[in-house]
Amino acid sequence: MQQQLTIRPAARNTKTRRKKVCLTCQRRKKKCVGSTPRCETCRLGDWRCEWGPKNSSLAPTREKQQLASRKAPTPAPLLSVQNGLACELTPDSFQLLQYYTNVTGVLLQDFPQTTSLNPFVDVILPVAYDDDLLMHTLLAISGTHLSYSYKVAGVSPFAYATYKHYAHVLRELQRDVDTLVRRDVSHVVRLLVLLNFLAIYEVYSGSPYAALIVHLRGLTQLFCQLRTEVHDISSLPEETRDLASYAYENFNYLTLSNLFIPYPHQSDLVDLLSLASSGLTMDHEPVTAMLRADKVLLASIPRACALFVRRIAEQSAGEIKPTAAFMTEYTDLSSTIESWDASIAIIELDEDTATNPSYTSHKSKTYLVSRLLQHGLRIYILTAFMGNLPIPSPAIEDAIELEVEALANVHRILAKQGWNVATWAHLAAVTCFRTDALREEFVALMKTSNHARHFGLIREALELLWKEQKHDPKAFGPYGLMRILEKYNMSFCLS
Repeated sequence: MQQQLTIRPAARNTKTRRKKVCLTCQRRKKKCVGSTPRCETCRLGDWRCEWGPKNSSLAPTREKQQLASRKAPTPAPLLSVQNGLACELTPDSFQLLQYYTNVTGVLLQDFPQTTSLNPFVDVILPVAYDDDLLMHTLLAISGTHLSYSYKVAGVSPFAYATYKHYAHVLRELQRDVDTLVRRDVSHVVRLLVLLNFLAIYEVYSGSPYAALIVHLRGLTQLFCQLRTEVHDISSLPEETRDLASYAYENFNYLTLSNLFIPYPHQSDLVDLLSLASSGLTMDHEPVTAMLRADKVLLASIPRACALFVRRIAEQSAGEIKPTAAFMTEYTDLSSTIESWDASIAIIELDEDTATNPSYTSHKSKTYLVSRLLQHGLRIYILTAFMGNLPIPSPAIEDAIELEVEALANVHRILAKQGWNVATWAHLAAVTCFRTDALREEFVALMKTSNHARHFGLIREALELLWKEQKHDPKAFGPYGLMRILEKYNMSFCLS
């Protein structure tokens, strides 16, 4: 019997061959043909085509050398399991912690203290080791800071890790607030610190002004609750007291810094500042250089902003000339600003500290910051007198020009640190610049002083303002900057 042969089709290989995809196409979510050394997609897009695992070699050379020269931070011996979860959320999380320790945390302290203590690293970071939510917040801040500095083909390799940490904080924050127990002061202080760092995140990520206001309102409520529990912060345990003091200081700094654009609703921000500070007493040396300026000058910032808003409201109501009420407040505020005696800041040195160069330098910087703020306030109220008038009078123009040049001289002494310590005062001056030389000088220093998204947005707005000045006389001063933001639908927070 003849054997019947059965011919079967060859078995199909069911294994799927994994297509090679370059890192650049992965990040941009583009189709990659897998050709090496440069794929067709990257060639057509004129992008840098990268292969291999993601690592820190994508960073700019200068920053990469700085990170390479520093060892990774050694975790505290009592590093909690919760903190381990935060640092292991993404493959880049530990690098974000390293960057916060070496770069972001250092930058947050704009002027070093007379001691070697940096509270953003030496006080806040150990607390975050045992607080998962705070650690996620610090990593989110570090991530948004690092993302703005490290970009490959316009895309940051750390953007995803930053988003993951920030999303985790927002997801868990409401649950944490819901568990807040009345009279639990330590829990209130912990939430104060957490919301403060969330506010810092909004600033560094270039979030709209409205996002910051949400956090400031939440902080105000917490400060009011803290006030009902304890009137004197010094009566709290040392660690709790320090955290509450730093939270209160940062709240004041962010609130004062953002009282610049003369929006009609700025009175709400002034009310928040008043509510939060009412009944609370804190006695410590401020970490932020701007808050080490004379208290008379700092208290003049909300008054100056309110004065500007009043002048614009008067003009909108048909009052061309300043009203009697405006002139009374203008004269009183001007006298207050001039009452600051700059010589006091220099002769406060006693016998023990007068010979200490670091302390003398510290006191000199405090004096310079106060001087910056005084010049900035003078410029601001002069532009407030103008309101929305298109062209300042010759007398006001000359007075503004003198103050701008005086502020520029102080800024040159502070060099790169100038922008970090008093953004409010600097903006008052740079929005009134008329010469390209001054504009280029200040923008160049801004680029080197702070690698954060909000400073990039400030530069963009200023360049638009100066461009508009060629054909729009109202593109001048804080009011001119407000018009630019409204025209181009821009918004950012200041610090």
